[in-house]
Amino acid sequence: MSAGEIQVFATRVWGFEPTTWPVIVFGLEGNRDKLLRESRAGDRIVFVATKTDDARSEDRGRLLGMAEISRTAVDTAKVVAPEHIKPTDRGPDGRIAWPKAILMLRAWRFPERPLLLEVLGRQLSYLATPAAVLLTADEARKVLSLEAEEAELPMSEVLMRERRFVQGLTSVRGPTRGPVPVSWTKEVMHEASGPAFTYAFRFGKRNVWKIGWSADLPVRLREVNTHVPLEETGEGWCQFLSHRHAAPVRAHEMEQRLLELLAQYRTAGERVRCQQSELQTAWVAALRG
Repeated sequence: MSAGEIQVFATRVWGFEPTTWPVIVFGLEGNRDKLLRESRAGDRIVFVATKTDDARSEDRGRLLGMAEISRTAVDTAKVVAPEHIKPTDRGPDGRIAWPKAILMLRAWRFPERPLLLEVLGRQLSYLATPAAVLLTADEARKVLSLEAEEAELPMSEVLMRERRFVQGLTSVRGPTRGPVPVSWTKEVMHEASGPAFTYAFRFGKRNVWKIGWSADLPVRLREVNTHVPLEETGEGWCQFLSHRHAAPVRAHEMEQRLLELLAQYRTAGERVRCQQSELQTAWVAALRG
């Protein structure tokens, strides 16, 4: 794996819910610190549901999602809100079973939740249960080519600070990017085909925009509004601009051009804060590109 390539690690989990557990958790500090030593800014970790009864039956042995690994070690209890810690998340002594963690910088769900064996053609080693194991470059490319939908992480001061820090570390090889939709062949053909859309969502009537791409705009809009307390704020994300492409790879390319044109206005993730006229100018330029 060359220095410029994204490394992908894998770990076994009981479940994956980054909106409430925005951390990569470990039972032992040594296993947590090992991943920090072996990973680089921009690297990813993929979460595979264990085949034991601890995971939901429909998830077992499947790839649930992926996260970008930050450079910050934290205690799980200081990041996960108490109301999101269930009794089953604690050991016999009442303490969290996975007390050591690394912040997630970004997270993605795999809507198809493919079987691990279908993607990698092999099982993970035992070490993937207490720790994380590095995938080969070919396996990493297969994981990064899977259809993925970004999940909104709960925003905090430490997350914003960490994103700014990592953005500086990755500036040499460019900003971090979401998975690129490409086609590859396995036992079943996984095709990144069919129409897809590049979109710009607006938050209420504010000059805050979310840039992205999706094969299903109504579904994507519902997802990004899931964790917005509409009943309190009276505001949510709404569709402002969209463009239909013949294939997902084209939608992703336009998304990346648009984010690059608006780089100076980016706040967190794919969100930008700028005037409507500035967004529209960048949109036309990205469309022409």
